[in-house]
Amino acid sequence: MTRRLEALQWFGLFGGALAWTAQLVLGFGLAQGACSTGGSRLGIGTAVPQLALTAGAALITVLAGVAALAVAVATREGSHDGPPPIGRRRFLALGAVAANVLFLAIILNTGLLAAYQFPCRQS
Repeated sequence: MTRRLEALQWFGLFGGALAWTAQLVLGFGLAQGACSTGGSRLGIGTAVPQLALTAGAALITVLAGVAALAVAVATREGSHDGPPPIGRRRFLALGAVAANVLFLAIILNTGLLAAYQFPCRQS
């Protein structure tokens, strides 16, 4: 049970951040490929890949938030001022729930904007 809680805690803490990072880096690569000379000749679109990337990152972030919430519920018996590791797990879980809500908003905003407001400008 302790190992499971610890795994959920770390996934809840870092899952949303890593999903957003992956979405940002891969989305930038998609945009660069679509706006390059070769991509523009081939007619590579970005809306569908960007939406798929956004949906995947959002799903991972929601799962990370659920994992963090599960840790928070499992450690509610102990106070956040309690001795480690219960107090630390609860503190990190509550922080991760809040952070994952913010990461979900960022992922949805950047993904939807990249999918629908995508100007290619060659310099």
